[in-house]
Amino acid sequence: MMSGGAATDGSGVGSFEVAQFPCLGDNYGYLIHDPKTKQTAAIDTPSGQAYKDELERRGWKLTHIFNTHHHHDHVGGNMELKTDGVTVYGPAADGRIPGMDVALKENDTFSFGGTEARVIDVGGHTSGHIAFYFPNEKTAFVGDSLFALGCGRMFEGTPTQFWASLQRLRGLPDDTTIYCAHEYTEGNAKFAMSVEPGNADLVKRVEEIKAKRARGEPTVPSLMKEEKLTNPFLRGDVSREIRKNVGASDEESGADVFAKIRRGKDNFRLAKTTARQQHTQASAPHISFTNQTFTMTSAEETMAKLEEEKKALAADLEIVNEAKTASEACNQLCDFSETEDEPFSTAFGPNEWHKSAGGGGGCTIL
Repeated sequence: MMSGGAATDGSGVGSFEVAQFPCLGDNYGYLIHDPKTKQTAAIDTPSGQAYKDELERRGWKLTHIFNTHHHHDHVGGNMELKTDGVTVYGPAADGRIPGMDVALKENDTFSFGGTEARVIDVGGHTSGHIAFYFPNEKTAFVGDSLFALGCGRMFEGTPTQFWASLQRLRGLPDDTTIYCAHEYTEGNAKFAMSVEPGNADLVKRVEEIKAKRARGEPTVPSLMKEEKLTNPFLRGDVSREIRKNVGASDEESGADVFAKIRRGKDNFRLAKTTARQQHTQASAPHISFTNQTFTMTSAEETMAKLEEEKKALAADLEIVNEAKTASEACNQLCDFSETEDEPFSTAFGPNEWHKSAGGGGGCTIL
């Protein structure tokens, strides 16, 4: 996991530069800057202070804020950053964007610096989610609609809506650079491998992701071609292996298959969390009575259960040892990937929120 401090080096992309830097626990902050007009836009605002620091470091002055959706880890810094001369753009279908000046909908276009942006409706994670696509720069900022090897949880939308949104994104050219909002790729890779282990492109990409994370490098951005070849949420209608593994038939619609993939991912993380909670409970032999007779759990059954829990604990320990920070370990072990629900909508990062979860009960894993 990237941790505070230096941002990634700005790289020339068409007519503007992109600065990428870590915010909160696992968000990425983005600034785009046009060197000719000096206009600078924030893509979402997870942390006002992190953006101020990056602007000062680069000597840029903020002129625009482009919000993809209303979750706090995307708009939390809006009012802190909205000073005179800063215009806030956001989805017309969502009235929860702080300080919004310009409301946008599907296929709207507007100028930024020396280029043009097009709005893509990517509702599903939230009902009013939008993405910002810059055709000349072959660049799209997609918020939480699409992740590297994943997609956001479906909090407000429907499977039909979300699948249509992902199809719109999948229709972008293969060489489009996709900037998503979170470093969730390692966790997403585990699920992707569970539903399409026979995908050679996926296997290769997972190894590349592991190597990048071992070097402390981000796995974001990615190319749309990579996502088309390896992201299970874009492949339900083209991969028979995925359909088989999520229990979908060839006759089911793309939206129905997507719903099963999304449910599979939700249950995939839930199952991991539940298993880890269960292995904290005692596994002693027990006696139960039925019709005046009793049966005792056999020693063999008890030992088998203990062996399963031992393996689960060993897997958890491996994750903790490989993690570079407690926040990264929590993100891998606990059910935080893709969650931006109301309890999470605070100024805290994921790990800090989890420590305060359940009335102060905190993380039971770390």
